[in-house]
Amino acid sequence: MKDCINAQIAMDMESAINCGMNKQAFLKLVDTKKYQIYGRFASAYTEPYAKLMALKIVNLIVGKYHYINRHTTIASRPIELMIDPSNACQLDCPNCVHSSSPQAKAAKYFELYWPPGMLSCEQYEKVLHLYGPFAFGAVLYNYGEPLLNPQIPKYIAMARQYLLFTLLSTNLSLGKIDVDALVTSGLNHMILSIDGVTQQSYETYRKHGKLDLVFDNLRKLIDTKKKFGLKTPYLVWQFLTFEHNVHEVDDALELAESMGVDAIHILTPNDVSADDPRCILARSSKEGYHYFTPYSTLVASVSDSSSDLATGPHIDKLFNESLVARMRMIGGIDEASRTGPSGCGWLYKNISIDGLGRIMPCCDAPSEYRNLVYGDLQDTNNDYWNSPGFVLSRLSLSDKQAFFRQSPENAPYCGECPSPSEPPHDLWRVAQSLPFLDKEEVIPTMCREWLTSWRPGRSSGTFMKLWDRL
Repeated sequence: MKDCINAQIAMDMESAINCGMNKQAFLKLVDTKKYQIYGRFASAYTEPYAKLMALKIVNLIVGKYHYINRHTTIASRPIELMIDPSNACQLDCPNCVHSSSPQAKAAKYFELYWPPGMLSCEQYEKVLHLYGPFAFGAVLYNYGEPLLNPQIPKYIAMARQYLLFTLLSTNLSLGKIDVDALVTSGLNHMILSIDGVTQQSYETYRKHGKLDLVFDNLRKLIDTKKKFGLKTPYLVWQFLTFEHNVHEVDDALELAESMGVDAIHILTPNDVSADDPRCILARSSKEGYHYFTPYSTLVASVSDSSSDLATGPHIDKLFNESLVARMRMIGGIDEASRTGPSGCGWLYKNISIDGLGRIMPCCDAPSEYRNLVYGDLQDTNNDYWNSPGFVLSRLSLSDKQAFFRQSPENAPYCGECPSPSEPPHDLWRVAQSLPFLDKEEVIPTMCREWLTSWRPGRSSGTFMKLWDRL
């Protein structure tokens, strides 16, 4: 089955993103092509799977258009969800919002700006309801310890209904973990924060952590994977190096391999010495990833077409939604395209939610000097992605003068951020996932590369080949 697309239309689509075609014309063209994209997926997969894949691919195309053209109000949704299941943590590592150092206490940082709380199932369902059909991944951690939320296995399983790649990071220093539920939840990737192989070096940074408990829980995870014959979650031991523990790196490498961990990541962290002078950075000659299990094991587990997928009137409504109508409803249909770099990928690719249900643009934490809370899941207006905070933040990077003219006194921090960046698990993760989400190769390899490369510039006819294929 193949829909014949006029070559001129295909060329227009390719140039539209890079040459600033106006929003209405571009979104009208995408509205038309969406059904042909779905038709191709429907010829290879079940209807629910095809609809979810079509929504995700169309969202990637529209997101790229907005990103390159530096729009502030956008019709796309985030491709990555950063969701903190818990705002709490039983440790108090230096320079974290949970630090109990005299400096942190004096600033009342945790007390005022990162209060404790657990994300409820109702809140989590709302996030998935709004963004799950369009996103490719759910990063289930930020500043909290996710395993403190007893619902986490359920949350992972719910994300899988939307074909989301799931990832979490844990310190594993907990007395009670439902290991069976966690391992069988469908979790793809698990980062294990273990910075030492002796209690003395480990607890210098991981304050209040108990290394014996950590290793006991790690062995249980490995044994449970074997018991159920599962290759996931892919277990990555993360070792942050300081002067007090860098001499243990070789022992950690040996221990990780002998225990059956899938990989170990030796990493130099950010400087935390201002919070704890004992924690001085040191770079190891073994820095980087060391794999004991092929990484393809991880990405190969992304797709499971036989699992229960999100279906029903809500998915049908999103699928049939006109992007032109959506853009008119939220405003900005006549916004002009701008030239130059977009500045910060977080604002076009990621939405962050903490354990209280607060909406933020990135992994940074709010403070007295950082307005980074752009909404709350209790708000009645559900278009958080185009809230004033997000729109002004995008404007601050695309048109500084306009930002200063429009920005209120309590301006979003993005206007002052010294280091705009990209989310850590965004397009490269999508690029790795697509071959396993689309095993029938509805989208050919060359087109996958185009979809996940959000850089301006012509693509040597790649887009035309995409539409000809569809």
